[in-house]
Amino acid sequence: MSAEILRTQIAELDKIERVFQEIVLKKLNIDRTHLRRQLNALHDPIARLPLEISSQIFLYTLEPSDSEFHNPAPIATHAPMLLLNICHAWSDITLSTPALWTTIHVSFPCTNGMNDSLLLPWLERAGSRPLSLSVDGPFHDASSIIWRRPDRLKCLKFHVGIEAETGKSTVEIWWESLEERDFPTLETLIICGPPSTNDSLHMSTLVEFLSSAPNLVELVMKDASDVEPAPLSLALPNLRRLQFGDWREFKDIDASLIDALTCSQLESLTVPMYDFGWSGRSAEMVHNFLTRSAPPLKEFVAGVAHGKTLDWSTLLKSLTLAPTLLRLEIWCISCGQAEEILENLAASLSLLPNLTSIVLHRNHRELDRFPDSFFTQLSATFIARRRLHSFSFKLHAWRTDLSLVPAPNILAPLQELVANGRHLDITNVLGSFPFNS
Repeated sequence: MSAEILRTQIAELDKIERVFQEIVLKKLNIDRTHLRRQLNALHDPIARLPLEISSQIFLYTLEPSDSEFHNPAPIATHAPMLLLNICHAWSDITLSTPALWTTIHVSFPCTNGMNDSLLLPWLERAGSRPLSLSVDGPFHDASSIIWRRPDRLKCLKFHVGIEAETGKSTVEIWWESLEERDFPTLETLIICGPPSTNDSLHMSTLVEFLSSAPNLVELVMKDASDVEPAPLSLALPNLRRLQFGDWREFKDIDASLIDALTCSQLESLTVPMYDFGWSGRSAEMVHNFLTRSAPPLKEFVAGVAHGKTLDWSTLLKSLTLAPTLLRLEIWCISCGQAEEILENLAASLSLLPNLTSIVLHRNHRELDRFPDSFFTQLSATFIARRRLHSFSFKLHAWRTDLSLVPAPNILAPLQELVANGRHLDITNVLGSFPFNS
């Protein structure tokens, strides 16, 4: 046998040996990994729990929404993506918990690598569960995977933007491009308006969108600018909560949509009571809406933006249309108006007969102290209204001197009410009025 043949045979044996070593090492690594998983499981209390319990624990790792608008962002440093990188046991639990994948925030153009190739497995992990989606940017690309199954959306939140080239709102462009326009599972819709008050959203588009969601329960229009009018009407028979604006920010808000709505099952209404939008008759719109809908209203929040004037007379007239009301909250109310509403409530027990809670807000700084007549009327109202349990007056200014206590004969009845379980609270940034003394 020649030397060349021997060298070839040796090389073949070396090759077989390397392959054999690779096979053995691979098996050893698999066995080692398996043993490590078993060891980790012994030390990891999560891995020893039943799946239904560990899944519930993992749901608490989801970050809360950073506002009413945004859902948690889908990034590797936050759950559920973070849970995939801890260990195999945690990854298995995460992938076996569809509820972890039902909430997502997407920014268009897609950021953080969250394109359709990643969106698809994300949504598949949610199984058949309804989805909660918040979107930013030019989201009207209907080819995106998130718009292919509108029948799975339970909650949708988006900003209305204006496209510079066409002058159309992103909602209109998105709506025109959709192939499927039915949202049978949509229960919550939150719309934030464009930053410019010169931009507008056509009501016809908005009404058509709302009519495609027959099971809508909650509708929030935040910071929406002018909504161009249209002679339309829409019944939302399942709507329970309707909110225009956020009174904590005191921004102008156009609630013209309310003139087109009938909501016979509405329980909570937040709406401006000052002239707004194209018609300049907001309070009248609200009154007509309550007359038309006759809803079983439980909560009514009314107010004005900074610099506006509350339509007080129409507000009082509107309250007569809400006999089921439990909670009343009014922003930008004067001390005199607060005293007037307390007087009306004490004089007529048929006005808001089920009322249990009143929350008032004052934002101006002219009030240096409360007149004695206010405290006298507050006592009389609580005595007349046995169902009224809570009264709060929040002064969003620093000048009101809460140390100027009325005479003991005026203060004593209020302190007795507090001692008997009623809740009275008058506060500013410096503290609270001494009802507990």
